[in-house]
Amino acid sequence: MASHIPKRRKLDHASSSENETDEESFVDAAKQIPIKTESMQPSSQKHAPQNKNREPTDPAPAFSAEVYKSNLFKLQTDELLAEVRPNFAERLVAVDNALRKIKGIIEEIPDSGPITFSEATTKFQKLDKIQVPFPEPKPQSDPNYKLEYSRPSAINVVGSYVLKTMAKSNSIFTVDVAVVMPSEIFQEKDYLNYRYFHKRAFYLACLAKGLNEAKDCRFSLKFDLLHGNLLQPVLIVESFDGSGDYDFSKSNARIQIIPTIPETTFNKSKTMPEKNSVRPNRDAAQSKASLMEPTPYYNATIRADCSLLSYNKFLHTASAFAESYRDCCILGKIWLRQRGFGGGVHDGGFGSFEWAALSAMLLFGGGPRGRNVLSPGYSSYQLFKAVLQFLATRDLILHPLAFESDLQATKSDSPVIFDGSRGLNILFKMTPSSYQRLRFESQLSIQMLNDSLFDHFESTFILRSNEALQAFDVVARIPITCLPAGTTNLPKEMSSEVQILAARIFNVLRQGLGNRARLVSVSPPALAPWALKSKKPNFSGRLEFEIGLLLDPSNANRTVDQGPPAEEKQEAASFRKFWGPKAELRRFRDGRIIETVIWSTAETGTSVIQQIISWILSRHFGDEVAAQTTLFGDDFKKLYTKFGMGNLDILHSFQSIESAFATLERDVRGIEDLPLHVRQLSGSDAQLRYTSITLPSAESLHLQDRPADVVLQFEGSGRWPDDLVAMQQTKIAFLLKIGESLQALGRGIVVRPGLENELYSKMNSAFLDIFYPNHFKFRLRIHNDREQALLEKQVVDRSLDPRSRDEAVKALSAYKRMFVHSPLHTQTFKSLCTRFPLLGPTIRLVKRWFDAHLLSNHFYPELIELIVARIFLRSYPWQPPSSLTTGFLRTLAFIARWDWRSEPLVVDLSTESTEMTAQDIEAISARFSTWRKLDPAMHRVALFAASNLDLEGIAWSESRPSKVAATRLTALARSACLAVKNAGMHLDPATVFSTSLADYDFVVRLNQRLLKNFRTNKKSSSDFKNIRVQSAENLDLVDCDPVRSFLNELEDCYSNNIVFFNDSNTSSFIAGLWSPSTAPRPWKVGMTYSSQPSCEKDETQIQVNKSGILHEIGRLGGELILDIEARRC
Repeated sequence: MASHIPKRRKLDHASSSENETDEESFVDAAKQIPIKTESMQPSSQKHAPQNKNREPTDPAPAFSAEVYKSNLFKLQTDELLAEVRPNFAERLVAVDNALRKIKGIIEEIPDSGPITFSEATTKFQKLDKIQVPFPEPKPQSDPNYKLEYSRPSAINVVGSYVLKTMAKSNSIFTVDVAVVMPSEIFQEKDYLNYRYFHKRAFYLACLAKGLNEAKDCRFSLKFDLLHGNLLQPVLIVESFDGSGDYDFSKSNARIQIIPTIPETTFNKSKTMPEKNSVRPNRDAAQSKASLMEPTPYYNATIRADCSLLSYNKFLHTASAFAESYRDCCILGKIWLRQRGFGGGVHDGGFGSFEWAALSAMLLFGGGPRGRNVLSPGYSSYQLFKAVLQFLATRDLILHPLAFESDLQATKSDSPVIFDGSRGLNILFKMTPSSYQRLRFESQLSIQMLNDSLFDHFESTFILRSNEALQAFDVVARIPITCLPAGTTNLPKEMSSEVQILAARIFNVLRQGLGNRARLVSVSPPALAPWALKSKKPNFSGRLEFEIGLLLDPSNANRTVDQGPPAEEKQEAASFRKFWGPKAELRRFRDGRIIETVIWSTAETGTSVIQQIISWILSRHFGDEVAAQTTLFGDDFKKLYTKFGMGNLDILHSFQSIESAFATLERDVRGIEDLPLHVRQLSGSDAQLRYTSITLPSAESLHLQDRPADVVLQFEGSGRWPDDLVAMQQTKIAFLLKIGESLQALGRGIVVRPGLENELYSKMNSAFLDIFYPNHFKFRLRIHNDREQALLEKQVVDRSLDPRSRDEAVKALSAYKRMFVHSPLHTQTFKSLCTRFPLLGPTIRLVKRWFDAHLLSNHFYPELIELIVARIFLRSYPWQPPSSLTTGFLRTLAFIARWDWRSEPLVVDLSTESTEMTAQDIEAISARFSTWRKLDPAMHRVALFAASNLDLEGIAWSESRPSKVAATRLTALARSACLAVKNAGMHLDPATVFSTSLADYDFVVRLNQRLLKNFRTNKKSSSDFKNIRVQSAENLDLVDCDPVRSFLNELEDCYSNNIVFFNDSNTSSFIAGLWSPSTAPRPWKVGMTYSSQPSCEKDETQIQVNKSGILHEIGRLGGELILDIEARRC
C-alpha cells in the first residue's frame, strides 16, 4: 500500500526528571568489558537452552506474519532503530573508564567480620556515617548468625549496555554492574526469615564504604531499590564535574551496583513459588494453616539474585540464535516505555528484561510439546508482533506458561511465566491490575498492526500514551496512611504493605464498578533514592495511589445495580457485606426479588462513578480516605454544563429540533401543487447533526440565531433552464410557491424569502426562511444537480475571460460545499454521533474552545468536526474516548502534534456504501503532494482535510484557515497541552478556555451595552450609525448579528493587510494582527493600503499607515466600538 510518507518525529519521551532504570539487568556478559576478578571461575552453565525440538530449521511457529507490514513501515522501523541506538564508542567511553575504576576499588576492599547485627549497625552509623539499608523486618535482637564481607567472586557488567539493546531517551539510563557475593559467607538456611537479605544489605554497605573512601576519585553515591523491591537495595554511582579522569556526567548515565549470589548458593527446591520461606514467630497465636503459607514474592526475589548470571548467558544465546532478537528487544523497550511500563513494581513489573526474557523463551519453546513459538528467521517486526500477539491472546493467569518445567502452577490471581530451569516466575513483580493493563495495551496494538488501511507506526512507537488525563476517563489519587486491621487476607510476605494495599484497592474497585469499567489501573507510589547517611525511606507517611479507569459508556451511568436473588443466601450475604447499608432488597415488575443498589445523580449532583468510588472507599478503607481522595473526570462535564450546553445526552437535547425538522419534511412533501415531486429534504446544518454550540430549544427564542440550513432536491427534469441566471430565477419561483403553500396550512407558519450572493450571479441567490410557532427556524435552499454541470463547463471554457472563469471556479466550489458535501456530511455525522454518544458533546466543547481563542471565524465548523471525528475513528494508541475529558484532551493533543504542513488529515468516515480503500489513501496523498507543489506558500490551502466523502481534501479548508490562523491554532493547542500536563489533576478546565490578548497587534473593544440591547430586542437610546436595524418586527432580527456583519465588512476592506480574530460567543472584542506584507518596502504605484513615508533613514521606503487604518475602523464601527487599543503600531 502506497501512502504519504510523513515527516519523521522524535519519540514522545517522559520528563527528564524520571530516572529510567535499565530493567534488562539479566543480560549476557560475553561481550562485556573484561573486568572479572582473578578469583572468578568460569561459570558452569548447565541451564543453557535444552530443547529437544529446537533445530533452527522450519520450527513451525505458532504465529505467522509478513516480514514487514509494508515497505513504508520497514523504512520507518529502520529509521527509528537507527535513531534510538546510542553511539557506544563516542558517548560511553567515560563510562567504560569509570567501570574499570570501580572494579579496581571493589577488589581492594578488605574483608571484614564476621560481626553481630548490632555491631555492624553501630560501626557503620558512628564511624562510617552510613545507614545499612536493612530490609524490614529487622531482627529485634542479635540473631544467631553473623554478618561479614569477603572479596566478590565476580564483577560483571550486565544489562542492555553489553547486549547493545539500549535505547536513547530523555531520562538517565542505567549501566548495571553485578557484584557476585561469595557463597562462603552464607549458610544453608540463610534463605529463611530475611537472613539472606540482611547479609546482602550489609555487603552492599561495605561496597558503599569502600567506594566512598576511595582517595583518587570521587563519585556521588546513594542507595536505591532495584525495581522498587524493598528487599533489593542497590548502590547508585554517579559522577559530577570535577571527577577527573573518571567523570562520566556528560554521558547522561549512572552506574547501578547489584549484589547477587551464585546460582547454587541455595537449594532451588527450597525457594520454589509454592514454598514458605518466612516462618512466623513461634509465640504468635496463629493457626497451623496460616503458619506455612507460600511466600512466592520473597522466594522469587532470592531466585532473581541467584539466576542473574544464568540469564546473562540465556539472553546472549538468544541474540546469537536470532539475528533480529536485539532489534526486537529495542522495539519492545520503546513500546513499553511509551505506555509507561517498566520493570519496577510501581511501573507495572513488566519492563525490558521481562520482554527480552519472554522473547528468548518463545524462541526456544513456549509452544505445544515444547516447540518454539518464534522462528529465528523472523524479522524484528515479526518477532515484536508475535510477542505482542502472545501477550494479547494468552491469559497467563488462567493459563500460566511453564518453560522447561513440568510444574503445575497453583491457582493465583497473578500472571505466571515460570522458568523451570531457574525456578523463577519472571512476572513476580506484576499485579492483577498491571497485567490487565498490559494485555489491554497488547490487544490494542495488535488491532493497530492488523489494520490494512493505516500503518499506525506513530501510534505504536512514537506517541506516549500514558498521560493519565488523556489515557483514562477517570483519574483518582487515593491517600492511605495505613491498612486498617483485618481488612485483607493477602499474605504478609509481599515486598511491602503498599502492594497489599494496591491489590486490595484493585479488588474493591473492580468489584464495585463491575462492567462500568473496562479497565482499572492501580499504580502504587515509588521511593526515591536516598543518601548513604540517611535512613531508608518508608511508606509510613502519606501514600498516594494513582487510579485510572477506562469506562464503558453504555454502562457507566447506570443507576441500578442488581445483585443475587434473595434465595441465594450465601451470594446475597456477600453482596450485602460488600455494599453495606446501600444494598436493599427490591421487588421488580417481572416478579424477581433481588438485592439491589440504587444511585441517584439528581440528588447528589455527582456522577454515578464518583458516587460509587466514594461509597466503596468509605466502606472498605474509612471515611477519611474517601474524603481525601482527589477525583478528576467530571470537571470538563461540569464546564460543559456551565457553558449552557445541556447534558451529554445529545439525542435527547436535540430531539425537539429533530421533531421540528420531521414536521417540515412532512409539510413540504405534502405540498401537492408543485410541478415537480420532492426527491429529498436533507439537513445541512450543525443543529441537525447534534454538533452546534448553541442548544436548539423551543422554550426560548434566540432571534439572532441562524436558521438551520436545509437542502431541497426535486426529482430530475429536463425543463430546467441551461442558463445559470435563469436557473436562479426559477429557484426563486419555486421557493415563493413553497412559502405560499406552507402559510396556507394555517398553523401559524411564517415564511420569509431572502437573497444572498447578490454580487455573484453564478452562485445560489435565494433562500426561504421558515418559522414554526414552536420557535424553530429553517432556511430552505433548492439543489439542482444540473447546476454543477453548467459550472464545470464554464470552468474549462477558454473562450471566457479570466474573470468569468475565476467566478465560475468560486461558484463551483461554493456549490459543492453547500449542496453536495454539507448534506452528506450532516447525514454522516448524525449517524456517527449516534454510534459514539460522546462525539457530539466533544465536538461542541472543542468548537467552544475555538470560539474562546478567537479562531471560529477562520475555520469551517465541518473542519473542526472532522478533526474531532478523527480522534474517535482513528483513536489509537487508545480506544475511542469514553468520556468528555478524554475526547477533548486527545483532540487538543492531536492538533498540537499535527504537522499540517507535511501531513494531510485523513478521516475514514466509512459506511457500508462509502468504504475507504487503500487506493483512496494513495489518491489523497497524491493530491496533497500536488497541492503543496502548486501552492508551496499555502495561500489557498493550508490545512488539507480529506475523507471518503471528500477525496479532494479541500471542501472545508479551501481559502480558510489561512496559514497564520493555522499556526496560531497549533501554538494554542501546544500551550493548552503543556498547561494540562503541568497542572495534572489540579487542572482547572476553565483555564484551558482562557485566552490572552498579548499576542495581538490591536484590540477593538465593542460596546456591550448596545449589543445587549440589541440581543434582547430593546430600543436603544441611540441607533447604530452604520447598521440600521428595524426592531418593530422580531423576524427581521433573525440571523442579524451586527458584530458578524461588522467583521465581514472589515475583512472585505482589510483582509490583505490585517488578520482579524473574533469570539462569536461573547462578541466582546475583535483582535487583529498586521500582515507581514505591510512591512516597510519601496514605494510603487497601486499599493493596496493606506501608506506613509517610513520612519527609517531610507526615504524611498513606505510603510502602512496603521494609525490611519485604525481610525478608519473606528469610523466604520461608530458607536458599536467602545475603544481601540493599539498594542503594536
